[in-house]
Amino acid sequence: MAGGQQATDPQLMLAMAIQEARTGLAEGGIPIGAALFDGAGRVLGRGHNRRVQDGDPSMHAETTAFRQAGRQRSYQGTTMVTTLSPCWFCSGLVRQFSISRVVIGEARTFYGGHDWLRAHGVEIVLLDDQECVEMMTDFIAAHPALWNEDIGEVLPPSTGRSGSGGGWAGASVEGHRHERGGVVGDLVEDRCRLLRSHGVRLRLGGDHLA
Repeated sequence: MAGGQQATDPQLMLAMAIQEARTGLAEGGIPIGAALFDGAGRVLGRGHNRRVQDGDPSMHAETTAFRQAGRQRSYQGTTMVTTLSPCWFCSGLVRQFSISRVVIGEARTFYGGHDWLRAHGVEIVLLDDQECVEMMTDFIAAHPALWNEDIGEVLPPSTGRSGSGGGWAGASVEGHRHERGGVVGDLVEDRCRLLRSHGVRLRLGGDHLA
């Protein structure tokens, strides 16, 4: 892939994400890397988790690669490659922009939302790459607090919540459904079911739904 920055083989694509993860680790960050490829295997964007480096909790590897890719007319046919199973935040990004395929280095140290993505038509390629497993295993053992912070397991006691849910999420969903309807309404309902299944209580149209 050197020079041309083009690949179609999942293992070769993963190599770029691993390179990004190692760059992040060398910077003192969390070693998760990602890259976004078009249908011909050309690199659109690449990046690594920058939560620590930038002080920005939204800068996961997948979102960094996505931002680096810039504005695209369509993401259908693209492949997001990541060293680790995508969290719900990044899984939502994949679904929101209709990214067609996700190549995952490993899901042993963290089992994210890839089953949900598969259930909604996203092609999932799980490589179970040993280098990815060892990189995350070593990092989690050395920095458990930082890792728990990144996956949302550490929250202030005052919230009364764990990283897996609880609390209220407000949204004027009913009004949005009535205004837009159709596919948008179905998508909103799907998001609501997902949130409720993970313990988030929703406030919809002024009503509380458990």
